[in-house]
Amino acid sequence: MQEQRVDMGKYRPFTKIGETCGTRAIRGKKVVWPHIDGVIADGKYRGGLIRGADVDRVAELWRLSYPEVYGSTHEWILLPQEYEANVALKETWEDDSIGKKCCVYVLEEVEACELVGGMLFTKDDKNLHVEFSFAAIHPGYRREPQVHGGFAAFYSAVLKSMETSGAEYMTAFVETWHSITQYTCLKVGGFKVAGIFPGHFTRWCSGQEEYRACEVHF
Repeated sequence: MQEQRVDMGKYRPFTKIGETCGTRAIRGKKVVWPHIDGVIADGKYRGGLIRGADVDRVAELWRLSYPEVYGSTHEWILLPQEYEANVALKETWEDDSIGKKCCVYVLEEVEACELVGGMLFTKDDKNLHVEFSFAAIHPGYRREPQVHGGFAAFYSAVLKSMETSGAEYMTAFVETWHSITQYTCLKVGGFKVAGIFPGHFTRWCSGQEEYRACEVHF
């Protein structure tokens, strides 16, 4: 479908821009998710795209690893039926890599065929922006150093691949109380602290209770 454009010829901006910063012509903008599949980390783990057959396992991975998103704007990641509409899948990659707003990469323990971790990315085509939305390791694997090494290697490979996506910048929101993900963003991912957002997202805290989390913005 051809992108609809507005004729802005008769309109004028509030102030003149371009004297202290660079400008460029408005063009069609699109972020294309990079195809990452079969990445081997530490010889024991394989990372890549999710398939349609994976959505139940991935939703369960998030429920176990990050149940705090229940009742929030990100609750959909707990629901397998939401994935076809929102997430790029391996089987329909040619279209989904362009058309789907979200992309999920998962890390699997090869011998056991067990999902040990995952990452969710969300894109904004018009802003040429990718948000590193979530990363999580299965609770049953969090005390295994080899899993952390494999996940860090996979994480680095995914971030590197995003350089080919067409996005001009990437952001990550990290819980202020979760120092592990802060360390990962700063020391492994190369992010820089951009600020703190008090109460940016609602987060579940068991039962029917929720809170607003303070987020470190990288």
